[in-house]
Amino acid sequence: MPSRKLVLLVLVTLYITVPVYSQRTTNFDSLRKKAYEALDRKEYKLCASLFERAIGLPDHPKQQNITLYYDIACAYSLDHEADRALMYLQKSFETSLALQNRNPVSITHIMADTDLDFIRNSPRFSNLLDPYYPKAILDYVRSKEVSYSMVLDYLAFLDKHETAEDPSIENKTIYWEKSDTSYVFNENRLAFPNFDQLKELKLSFINCRFKLNFIWDSRPAHQEQKITLSRLEFRSCQFEGRFFAAVINCVEPPNFSKCQFRKSFALGVSVDPPTVFFNAKCQLDSCTFNDFRLYFISKNRPISLHFSGNTFQRKTDCLLSFDKAEVALFENNNFDAGGNFYFEIRDVETLKFKKNKFHNLIISDTKINQEFDLQESAVTGKILLRRTAFTDDPVNDIDWEDISDLRLGLCLAGGGNGNVNGNTGTYSPYLDPLVFNSGKTNQDISNKQSFRELMGLYSMFLNLYKNKSDLESYNACFITLKELQSKRLNYLYESHPTFETYFSWKLSQLLKFYVRYGTSPARAIVISLYIVFWFGVFFFFFPSDWDVTSKKRLIQNFKDFVEKNEKGYVVPFFVLLGGFGLSLINALTLSLNAFITLGFGNIPTHGLARYVCVIEGFMGWFLLSIFTVALINQVL
Repeated sequence: MPSRKLVLLVLVTLYITVPVYSQRTTNFDSLRKKAYEALDRKEYKLCASLFERAIGLPDHPKQQNITLYYDIACAYSLDHEADRALMYLQKSFETSLALQNRNPVSITHIMADTDLDFIRNSPRFSNLLDPYYPKAILDYVRSKEVSYSMVLDYLAFLDKHETAEDPSIENKTIYWEKSDTSYVFNENRLAFPNFDQLKELKLSFINCRFKLNFIWDSRPAHQEQKITLSRLEFRSCQFEGRFFAAVINCVEPPNFSKCQFRKSFALGVSVDPPTVFFNAKCQLDSCTFNDFRLYFISKNRPISLHFSGNTFQRKTDCLLSFDKAEVALFENNNFDAGGNFYFEIRDVETLKFKKNKFHNLIISDTKINQEFDLQESAVTGKILLRRTAFTDDPVNDIDWEDISDLRLGLCLAGGGNGNVNGNTGTYSPYLDPLVFNSGKTNQDISNKQSFRELMGLYSMFLNLYKNKSDLESYNACFITLKELQSKRLNYLYESHPTFETYFSWKLSQLLKFYVRYGTSPARAIVISLYIVFWFGVFFFFFPSDWDVTSKKRLIQNFKDFVEKNEKGYVVPFFVLLGGFGLSLINALTLSLNAFITLGFGNIPTHGLARYVCVIEGFMGWFLLSIFTVALINQVL
């Protein structure tokens, strides 16, 4: 029985007290919600009042005071009430230390929080922070110019005391050493930020100016990097010295946006995405480079590369090398400073070039498994391929205009890595002289093996256009291929003159003139009409069995026109004109008959015209055969 009474007593107590506590909690949450709504409406005084009422509720969660005091300080700061804002900010720090033994917000947050801008420049604001943060850290935060060692000290502080937010270095001029009048640039590598928080958090440099040589070297011989960086980002930064980061180990690829590199840029990255479902993307957007080389090694799975809106300002050779990639997209970049852009991805699923400007683009040792696009790109030099393969699947999209005029070719030599000095962030010239075969010179088509490889290259594009049913590009590519073969025949004739090589060469020239190597039956019709017309003009001056009397009438009509009589000149003129037209039609009919049938076995003319008629008949037989083949070629 006692136990039953105890259970009944507990149930009654819960029945009475739970609704009361629930009502109090509901009131607290309701007030806090209304305060945030007032803040969104920019009713700052009402927002602060509602927060103060929430704090005044009995039995509200005391842990919430830390956030509430800070929010009230922000509201009063936005309402331009400095004294109350500083008072509540002080309470926030004191309460957080008492309850949690740490500061309410990170130094990064409080210095970047725009809600506190009204009180930020107040001496009381600076004095308030002094007891809670180390002097060296406050000096870093308040300074626009900081040394690289100060940056490391700041990151070390965040690593030890504040790990909730991604560390960000913003709006700083970062130098190595500074004299009274100038900056002293380092000549050796910088210490690497080996802090545990960077294993999980993103390290960002935003709107910074580097008055130093940014040199990180983590190759096995140096072992400067002790941890794997999670993410690395540079936005709106200027690098006055060299940028050199060799074999940096990262979980995700680093990203660069709106950065300027006044000297060399060299980045080598080893990426290890955590899972096969992770979308690892390296972005280089709207940056300016002078000298560029980028190496990527992906340990776990292919990554993606988005290279957009970048500009190269100096005539130099650039290199981009990946071991494998999911998607590589190059869009709206200007590489046309006069140098060579070497591109190498040993295994890539999708490779796209769109609206770029190139001088020479060299794609080397690249296997494209799914899609290869080359669209709307201006090329002042060459597009060269070496040991590169792509499918002829219609999903590929390559604009013929980008590779026409013998801009397509084979890269025979060029590349190489050279020597790199990681201590100083410098390297020796790493690219061998560029040697290529585009078929433009006799030397290009003299070597049989090299010429066959060039024909094989054009055949890859020819098959692509055929599978896409892109007849216009197919014809243009086919004409270029046949012109190269014609140049080869010309070279063979000049090297070893024989009737066979001469005939093959001239026949190739005839096919180019008459039907554009079988791609333009309409051109054959136009040329045939010209031939019929001019032969008809010739036959006009000779009699034929089809036109016995028109010539005599024409002469008589001419005499009637010349002699003045009662009819005047008008009627004889039109009679003469009609006779002239009739005679010309008879001549053109004879020419057309000779061109297409050779007179049904009978030549209806005499003298010299008979032999000319035979010649025209032979030309018609030969040219119409070519026309028939060209027509079938285009239809099928």
